[in-house]
Amino acid sequence: ADFLVSDDGTTLLQWRNKNSTSIDMTAIPELANVSKIGNRAFYGCGDLSSIKLTEKITIIGHSAFEDCNIEEIRLPKNVISIGYSVFEDTKIKNIANKNLIIIVLYSLM
Repeated sequence: ADFLVSDDGTTLLQWRNKNSTSIDMTAIPELANVSKIGNRAFYGCGDLSSIKLTEKITIIGHSAFEDCNIEEIRLPKNVISIGYSVFEDTKIKNIANKNLIIIVLYSLM
């Protein structure tokens, strides 16, 4: 499989296909109940330029997208926690979700 989820299906632990260029989590039934993106889940997915998260996501772990090629992301409105270095070494230019601007600025440091 391209990914590894926790036994209860609520945490995306790792995206294994490091060659993915675009991921639409909403189109993958196995990810329907994921509410947390684990620490370093997408770390090193250097070709990943686009990702669509499900609306159930509330927590994004440390370094989740570090070293990815992402330029733009829309964070679900339910996100309440973002770890450190989430977007480190990415090409992020646009983050859509006005409620999270302050949290996101912190995560860019």
